[in-house]
Amino acid sequence: MRVKAMPEQWWRFDCGCKNRTQWLRQAVCPECGAHGQYVGWQLTLEEKMAAFTRVTGLPATGRARMTPEGKAIQDRRVLCKLCMGKGLIEDPLDRDTWGYCPQCQGNRCALDGDFFSEEVKGALDEPMPGVSDEETGWSPDRGSDDWRGGGSK
Repeated sequence: MRVKAMPEQWWRFDCGCKNRTQWLRQAVCPECGAHGQYVGWQLTLEEKMAAFTRVTGLPATGRARMTPEGKAIQDRRVLCKLCMGKGLIEDPLDRDTWGYCPQCQGNRCALDGDFFSEEVKGALDEPMPGVSDEETGWSPDRGSDDWRGGGSK
């Protein structure tokens, strides 16, 4: 399976085909042919997960996020006001042009709103003091691309 590593354009549909609002990466509903409302560029799931880890120092999935320390770190997150938490800025004159937000660098948020401090750019030395690596599931022997928890080494 190929993983896309760049933002994608999204459209919102209220056509009723699925009895709920749908969000698709195409302008026309594949079931009824209705045209969707353009939402804009969005980060992929993988990019959102990476941004979460860069900001908090926590893995994007797993039990570490649910520990008291993990919850305390997450509670410190503040959405970027410039991009409204999207991590992207779109050219209003050209839908096909986007760029990472210059304030949050595509991270969508920062800790306590400090977008320029080194510690909020994922450089937290010990993001969860007192929590062992066994509790978080983290291992220095894992491959860097192994975010699913299976271990590649």
